[in-house]
Amino acid sequence: MTGFSLCVIGTSHAGAVWQAWKSGAIAAREGFSMVVFASQATTIEMEHRDCSLIPVNPTVSTMFALTSGGKDRIEIDKYDAFLLVGLGWGIDLARTFTRCNVVEHLAHGPADTVVSHACLVEMIRAHNTKALALTVARQIRADSAAPILIYPTPFRPETMLSEESDPCLSDRALLDNIMPRSIAAVSELGVQHGCEVFWQHPETVALPGLTKARFAKGAVNLRESIERDSKHVNPDFAVLSLQAILQRLGQAAPGGMPDRINNHDAGPDAREFIQPAV
Repeated sequence: MTGFSLCVIGTSHAGAVWQAWKSGAIAAREGFSMVVFASQATTIEMEHRDCSLIPVNPTVSTMFALTSGGKDRIEIDKYDAFLLVGLGWGIDLARTFTRCNVVEHLAHGPADTVVSHACLVEMIRAHNTKALALTVARQIRADSAAPILIYPTPFRPETMLSEESDPCLSDRALLDNIMPRSIAAVSELGVQHGCEVFWQHPETVALPGLTKARFAKGAVNLRESIERDSKHVNPDFAVLSLQAILQRLGQAAPGGMPDRINNHDAGPDAREFIQPAV
């Protein structure tokens, strides 16, 4: 049987993907393999040379070697598909609302800068044009016609609402209006760059734009398990996303049960580096 190799490239959000794969919970076809290249956010700059992506920063090379099982560079032609995790791609309404307001904010008090819903959606789209994900996608596409999927940064957890003073973050009518439009705009941006955006599984969504609290409990990044975190998610979240992605790639195991146990792939250093979620 011909094998299929998926290359995952990501920031700290790939920690949950990495741990989900190593746990053996992913129902993949026989012959499927996944290699994860991940490092902390804002540090992943790579040179594109000789059909490879080579980290500029030695620290990133070290992290890549740890998460991939010894590989310090990405040899593009060795992979059948690519999954870009985080890399500045996604929708963060709480962050966007620190820069502007919409008319719904006026019901709760004065606002300095008020924009239309259409303008807000365009701002979200414009933010994603600067994402590292697109830079990496262009580098890959120069050497490969393989599918490139983008796994956005997860929505903030619903527990964030108790920490934020913005009532519009829980305004269901507003979210039902702007989130589908924003998702469509960002998805189309991905298509324009030869990518398919794979939004988080519906089961993980609380209100539009917010992740259910249970998927933030025991969240992981590339260094630790975190009981309370406003940005990361746990491996249960990643299992749902990865299973859908494997379905899309035709690599999900028939019957939904794993064809193989993957945790034997994790070396002792990797198992120690990411602790099991609490």
